[in-house]
Order: sequence, then structure tokens, then C-alpha cells
Amino acid sequence: LIIPHSCCGKRRDFFLFRLFTMQVLSSALYHIAVKVFLLIWTWSFLFSSAFSKSDYRWLIYLTNWSYTVQAVYFTLSLIVSIKYVCKGQPQTSEPTGTLESITWFLFSINIVIAPMVTCLYYGLLASEKESVYSVMKHGINSVATLIDLFTGNTPVHIVHYVYGFAYGITFTLFSVFYSVGDGTNLEGKPFIYAVLDWGKDPGKGAGYILASFFIFGPIMQLGMFLLWVLRLKLVEMVKGSRVLLFGAPLISDTELQNIQIPI
Repeated sequence: LIIPHSCCGKRRDFFLFRLFTMQVLSSALYHIAVKVFLLIWTWSFLFSSAFSKSDYRWLIYLTNWSYTVQAVYFTLSLIVSIKYVCKGQPQTSEPTGTLESITWFLFSINIVIAPMVTCLYYGLLASEKESVYSVMKHGINSVATLIDLFTGNTPVHIVHYVYGFAYGITFTLFSVFYSVGDGTNLEGKPFIYAVLDWGKDPGKGAGYILASFFIFGPIMQLGMFLLWVLRLKLVEMVKGSRVLLFGAPLISDTELQNIQIPI
């Protein structure tokens, strides 16, 4: 498996804190606080969902797969942040290490899969009368993703959609083999989702999968990339209000003038 590595990013991209409002901060504790909040938020919903079912079939759902990925990502992201707060700010040109690369890999999956899960659920599966818990479960992952995108500093590259694509292929193959193996969902039906009923209507399922992979997924990745570009442009617009860490600006005037947006 090839994951993002040193040719694409720098170590400090994975622990810097930059508010959407671009307020100047003098302490890295704000950064840690946001990471802790997101981690607790995500793990709480993950555990509450798992323990409320107490059934191994909880593991078959895409929402729960995605929450697990998001929870692991936030955990590693917090570890990276604490590591550099304790160790000190790395040099601008210092390449990413293995831990940062794995964190970036999970980040690249999460930014496209979390909002896709939200949109696909409410577009294809949600009932007219959704419980408050269901609304929060299928929407809070996207909210957490956006908070992380705008308060972190991890780059978003369009080509990294390949990781979300591979993730989707993995779930698709799992859903096919699970159905062929006479697996049932929590309601005892012979499929994970009705729209992916491979035994009854494989053509319909294939159509949804192809549309998700080649239309909706790329659009979602592009949208996240544009939000990341927006964040960079906001930094350019407020050069005098740069975030500070350890009493020093995270990005110099020269760096701001020469910001490049990799694709």
C-alpha cells in the first residue's frame, strides 16, 4: 500500500493550528484542545452505537466502518500534535515521517468518506421520521471533518481520492461476499443495505456503486480541495493575523507570498 509520504508534505503540516477566523493564538494548547474534543466526540458516538447493538453485525455497516476510520485518525492526529508540542516545532522543510504519513492517509480517506456517508444515507436510506440520535450519528461525522479541515493544517490533494476509492472498493467487495455467504443485516434481511441487494437486483447495486465511485466521490473530493484552497486564500488575506506557536509565526510573509497549491 502506497500512502502519502515526504515528497508531498512536511512534518509541521500535521500539528499546526490555524483557526478559520485566523485569530492570532500564542499557545499550542488550543490545538490540542480541538483535537481532544474531536477525538472524544467521535469515539463517544462510535462506542454508544456499538454497545447499543451488541451484535457482530454492527460491523457490516459503512457508517460504522467510517466512524472507526475517523476515530483512529483523530487519535493518531492527537498523538502527532502532542509529539511536536513536547518535542518542539519541526523545521519547515523537514519531511513527513511514518506516523505523519499514516495520519495523512487516514485523513485523506476521512475527508471524502465521512461527507459521502452523510449524503448517501440521507439521499438513499433515511426514513421520513429520523430520530435525533440517527440525525446526529449520520451528520456529526461530517461536522467533525469540517472542523478538522479548517482548524488543522493537513494538505488536501485531488489525487488522494485514490485512497477513498480503494476504501469504497473494499467495502463493495465485502458487501458482495457477505451477501453471497448468506449474511444478514441487523433486521435479518439478506443484504447490508436495500440499495445493495446483490442477490435480488445486482444491476441496481452496481449502478449506485459506479455513480458513487466515478461521479459523487470525485465531486466530494473536489469540494474538499476547494475548501482547503479557500482556507489558504484566507491566510493570504489576513497576513497580519497569523497564528503563533511557541511565540513565533507559523508562516512567514515570504511563505505567504509563495504559497503553492499542489494538485
